[in-house]
Amino acid sequence: MAYTGILLRGDTYDAITADPPINREVVMAGEFLGATTIGGSIYYLNLAELVKIGTPDAQGNFTPGFKTSELPITYNGGYIQRYDTYMGVDGTYTWRYEPLANIEVASTTELKISGVSMNTPNLKFFSYKPTIDALSTTEITVSYTTGTKAVVYNATTSTQLGELTASGATLTFGAAQNSGDVIYVWTVDADDNKSLQVKGTIA
Repeated sequence: MAYTGILLRGDTYDAITADPPINREVVMAGEFLGATTIGGSIYYLNLAELVKIGTPDAQGNFTPGFKTSELPITYNGGYIQRYDTYMGVDGTYTWRYEPLANIEVASTTELKISGVSMNTPNLKFFSYKPTIDALSTTEITVSYTTGTKAVVYNATTSTQLGELTASGATLTFGAAQNSGDVIYVWTVDADDNKSLQVKGTIA
């Protein structure tokens, strides 16, 4: 007996890949047209890229304009695709070409941009910031995941209030601070690199 129809459904790319098409089913997965063979193999056609083969004119003629380098690279869980100003990853993440153009070295130890070298672990450290767990006029409790110590500073009075050498520890101020004072906290590593800071206001 011959089959005369096929199943058809559509959803976002992530939703379709999470619930893949069954045998003989055709799906619209975002900008992809997917089909599953009787044997269970799944194939996706990227319609946004395939249209670059050419757009028909009024007479039905095509103007070629397709390069194999424009096809997305697929891998388990998603795809990498080239766009005009960025590289798309799994339809979620983007790598902008312009900021990447001046990167000369990028490794686990060094990042070099336009002749300037930076220590990669230090750059990673810069992206961390501590958490103020509790703050009053007499003490502060701070948690942090990286760094050798946390520095506590009263921005209102331009006074360093002290340091904490353990995450989750409490610093008792030498003198009571005032309600409304703005308190900054940051961590430093063994080379005295400074992390992002967090701000709190004394109630």
